[in-house]
Amino acid sequence: MRNAIEAVFANEVAPHTMEGVIEAAQTLLNAVDAAREARKDTEPKPSSLEDYERKQLLVDEAMEEVQGSYGDRLVRVMGGWAGKAQTFRAMRSALRHRAVSAVRSSLRVLTSLQGKPDFLGLRPAVVKQLQQELPTLGHAYLLDRDVCLAAVGCKSEPASSKSRMLKRLPMGWREGFLEAVASSAQYAMPCALLDACGLRPVELEKGVAMEMKGDRIQVRIEGGKVRDGAGQPWRQFELTREALPAWAYDKVNQATALTVSADPDALRAFIGRVSEKLFPRHDPPRANDILLSAYLFRHALVSDLRAEGWDSADIAAVIGESSAQTTKWYGVNWGTGGRRSHKTRVASIVKDTVQTARPVRPASTAGLDMLKEASNRSRSGVSLRR
Repeated sequence: MRNAIEAVFANEVAPHTMEGVIEAAQTLLNAVDAAREARKDTEPKPSSLEDYERKQLLVDEAMEEVQGSYGDRLVRVMGGWAGKAQTFRAMRSALRHRAVSAVRSSLRVLTSLQGKPDFLGLRPAVVKQLQQELPTLGHAYLLDRDVCLAAVGCKSEPASSKSRMLKRLPMGWREGFLEAVASSAQYAMPCALLDACGLRPVELEKGVAMEMKGDRIQVRIEGGKVRDGAGQPWRQFELTREALPAWAYDKVNQATALTVSADPDALRAFIGRVSEKLFPRHDPPRANDILLSAYLFRHALVSDLRAEGWDSADIAAVIGESSAQTTKWYGVNWGTGGRRSHKTRVASIVKDTVQTARPVRPASTAGLDMLKEASNRSRSGVSLRR
């Protein structure tokens, strides 16, 4: 299995012709199928698919916090789970499942286009997508626990759950953070948007449009993770005046309309510096140390909305997810109404103004949809052994 993948990489895994891409993809999938056949693997159950989704989200968030090439970042991120062999294998299995599924889906589309007129110009787009997916599959299958452990070395810190981090944070931590960043001409507004809207850092790279609508602020966000039906291409909603600190609200109000942007890596580094000032960590780090990160605000917002009684589909729309299923892995369930925690805030997003590029899939059918897709692939004659 490993030799087959390494051989494909040695021959340039992403050739530029459609035939070359199909051949490379089929070679990789044949190796995957042969290995699964030898192990007598069965199709994952809906509960396993949900668990894969949760693990994939954890890896994606951790990847957002690390700089470097995809392969280097993945090795370092997986190093956070490499301390326990069973945990590492489980996380790796989730990544492999997603990578194989993506390649199969693209290959099926590309194969169906062979020998047919391409009036819509789909072929180049699918070839480009598959060229990106093949290395991702290779990285997932070539992950080695010892290599990942060596990458993080003795200073390795276990991957920290955002929900556990939220529970350790003191009251008023978000207000303290916004006060600390207010003097930054470059990062004050991006940080205010992270807090108010639960943005992905990469979405700030594209620029977030802000416009006054009476005494409210309309925010339009171009999606940062849109692929194979996942994520929202765009979303918009209105914020009440209370959503932003006074200095941020006044800036938008004076300009009437503006676009806020930031380099994701530079923003993460800035947040890390602010975190160290607000919550100095021990040397060496301890399990109860606090480390603020961009995604922590995303989890905090979901916790706020959940405490306000928002349903999972509406929450998914706000944070740019295409499936309500995903929100179950976000935030902390502090309770609602009179039972809500002192660590939550009143939601400042106007619920009836939330709009998305496409409808959010209900959580109750997410697992069934994935199985239905697998069934459709099977009927189309594409092998499903993974």
